[in-house]
Amino acid sequence: MSCTFLSGLSLAIFWCVRLDMLKFYSAAEKCAVEQVAARAAHGGYGWSSLQILNPSRFIKVNFDAISPFALRTPGQASSERASVAETLFEFRKLLKNFPPFLALQEWEKLYESIPFTSWMGEAASAAKEFGLTHRFGTYCWNRFIDGQRVTDDVGVIKLTCPDTGIYADIMDSRQTDPKLKKRILKFLIIRSPNRPNFFALRRFVKKIESMIMDCLGYSWAYGHPLDRDDPAYPTWDGDTQKRFRPHGSKTVNYADGGSLTHKISRLTQTWLRTGMELFPSPERDELCVGFMSDQFKHELLDDDAEFWTQFI
Repeated sequence: MSCTFLSGLSLAIFWCVRLDMLKFYSAAEKCAVEQVAARAAHGGYGWSSLQILNPSRFIKVNFDAISPFALRTPGQASSERASVAETLFEFRKLLKNFPPFLALQEWEKLYESIPFTSWMGEAASAAKEFGLTHRFGTYCWNRFIDGQRVTDDVGVIKLTCPDTGIYADIMDSRQTDPKLKKRILKFLIIRSPNRPNFFALRRFVKKIESMIMDCLGYSWAYGHPLDRDDPAYPTWDGDTQKRFRPHGSKTVNYADGGSLTHKISRLTQTWLRTGMELFPSPERDELCVGFMSDQFKHELLDDDAEFWTQFI
């Protein structure tokens, strides 16, 4: 009898925890939230992966208690468990403000639900002409829309140099923005898994530039340099922070009189040395690197010369 009672009690506790979690995110958001938790593991978001998966573990920091300039109340703790209402507010704010991202899902498989994959065949044919191998795969597009964190599958291609192993994962941006009138391509990653060889990297970048811009006719190809350590892509020498050290900065002026200064890291400078150019990101208030066709540059200058002359 006692065993039966304990089993029932455990089951009741389990369901209480599950119902408590469902207050913070729905079953439909579960996959998206798990991906956010994995990405947040690299730090910098104010929530740990464990807290995102189980928001009831969220701890509120009392900045008045830890700041040397604040009026601290005697006996005030530096942190405390947040109320359900506070946790719900902060958690939903995290899901809303967490940047959209693409996460690798699977190689060698394309789902029937993925729209617009015709570009992949064109890219595969071009890759053969340029002596590159290719693999089809699926990335998961994670974003916040209509009050929920959702995921959708998108098709990607991995281009690899068979001699050096350097590879690039690329995606046509029309998969995430069907209304685009220009052909725009995004670099999800460009990486050398072997010992660094800058000259081999530069040759690879030049080759894919010619393939993407000249052969496939894209107007713009861009990517965001990594800005924090990612254990999935370690450096050869183990120094994970050297590539993120500041190299310089660039101030961007806007038509409303405002300006924004961006840090240029050593990693960003490395990409610029390969022949890429610096541009404003089409996704967020950051800078990106990549290539742009001459025709597209002229169109942008005709549209807003004062702004775009800061880049082209």
